[in-house]
Amino acid sequence: MKKRLITAFIMLIILIPPVLIGGITFDVAISILSVIALNELLNFNKDLTIYNKIVPSALTVFIIISERFNIELDKAISLSMLLMFIPIIFLDKDKYDFNKASYLFLNVMLIGFPFSLIRNIRFDDINLFLYLYLIAVTSDTFAYLIGRFFGKRKLIEKVSPNKTYEGFFAGLIASMVICSMFYMYFVDPACNLVSIIIQIAILSVFSLLGDLFFSQIKRLNNVKDYSNIFPGHGGVLDRFDSFIFVVIAYTIIMIFF
Repeated sequence: MKKRLITAFIMLIILIPPVLIGGITFDVAISILSVIALNELLNFNKDLTIYNKIVPSALTVFIIISERFNIELDKAISLSMLLMFIPIIFLDKDKYDFNKASYLFLNVMLIGFPFSLIRNIRFDDINLFLYLYLIAVTSDTFAYLIGRFFGKRKLIEKVSPNKTYEGFFAGLIASMVICSMFYMYFVDPACNLVSIIIQIAILSVFSLLGDLFFSQIKRLNNVKDYSNIFPGHGGVLDRFDSFIFVVIAYTIIMIFF
């Protein structure tokens, strides 16, 4: 626990300034995190060389910061797809084939797309960015604390043995209370509170789904953490798994509602 707290404090010192400063500083920070996250996934495939990882890493960054150069996200993704698949025509099939290209492109999308949404939300409204991140953090923190001390009924033990129903509902309720207050005071004081509470409840569920999704990937690859870049906390994906799904879910809600 002591190591987790110390690491969390250091993480805040490092990550908070880029969020507050924004601009190129945030672009650099989110790009570095995305490349680390991508390679945490790619490291599961032992057949990949450093050369196989360079292009996907570069394209992930390109997708994330494309709007800085007035390139729309769909165009950035389309160009990335072409650059990932066209080399199949020219390269030795033993080194680069359709399966490898598909695997790399899928991982680029899994990281590049949500991180681009995170980047764009921060540039549109820092308070909205903090609101969404707060949902992920509040849901995860209260689920962990209540689940650890009071949890008895396992949620999905085969995927994440420590998650419990008690923890899930604690995280859900805590996020609805804390994050609705944050939204009212810092995002939109004229909001419909009932709608926002419903939105938070949905996003809190997706926060859990994000955690479970990335936990399942670890379990399938027989590892505890994606990396040890944050001692006591694991890797970038161990810290941002819930936030990724929260941002994707929020984007979908905004499209349809």
